Amino acid sequence: MSTVVYNSQYLNGSPASAVIQGSETAPITDLDGREGWLFVKPVANAAKFNYFFYGEGSKPVTLGDIKNIYCNISNDRYVGSNSNPFIVVHTKPTGVGDAGFFYHSSLKYNIPTDINIQSGELITIHSHQGEGVPKFGLQKVWANFIIQEGPALATEEILYISVHTDSASPINTQVLVQAAGYSTNNQHHPVNKITKYISA
Repeated sequence: MSTVVYNSQYLNGSPASAVIQGSETAPITDLDGREGWLFVKPVANAAKFNYFFYGEGSKPVTLGDIKNIYCNISNDRYVGSNSNPFIVVHTKPTGVGDAGFFYHSSLKYNIPTDINIQSGELITIHSHQGEGVPKFGLQKVWANFIIQEGPALATEEILYISVHTDSASPINTQVLVQAAGYSTNNQHHPVNKITKYISA
């Protein structure tokens, strides 16, 4: 990674290419033997997860370069819309008009509440309409309810891409994450689909 993430774990790859977990609740092996990282919230507290899966290579990726961002997830126990995971993109701070202390802009892609998703159904959530999502054979759910902080200009360079749960998620929230990735279409990253597969 181009920045330091504390208390992180690396699985299936180098630190630059692995999905990494921030200092929040650590994932566990799935209780039913599925591939991926399982998050369980057995008590009412602020527990959540943040899994980061973008590491800058030889050239930065900008917001305008992104074709799609996607994650294969299962919300095993749907207990309210805030138990759904969501995708977040942060851009690099500039020191002028930054929306947060470590980022200039952020985009939070949420699953709409009117989507029919069954508990335990493995789905692909994605950030943009259209192409750029691999054919996993799962229901595709466009996370088109977007919360924006800052200008989020197409020229802004990406700092982090991550998938999260909400610290306010209800007790018994249980989410499995199997894969996460993004696709781009520009001169530096022509039609790339960079996917991180997660195994415990």
